[in-house]
Amino acid sequence: AVLPEHLPEEVRRGSDSSSSLSVQGDTKIVVLPVDLDAELSRLERDLLFRALEQTGGVKKQAAELLGLNFRSFRYRLKKYGVADGGPDGEDEASK
Repeated sequence: AVLPEHLPEEVRRGSDSSSSLSVQGDTKIVVLPVDLDAELSRLERDLLFRALEQTGGVKKQAAELLGLNFRSFRYRLKKYGVADGGPDGEDEASK
């Protein structure tokens, strides 16, 4: 059984901290209420940039890491203001 004393202090208090999402290792703790659209956008953006970082900026490979087709990946990058580097799948800024 999970008892209140097993939960982190901020969950037990129900605090209104400015950050509704905190990360402890691989465990994410969400304090409600939360702006779901904002949290999902933040997560999507972070994953896009993490994939680009891991692939050295090669968009085609980053799209594959995320299970997206290249066109969807480019659309999502554009949504967050990342420039298109052309047909080769590499971003000019990452070279």
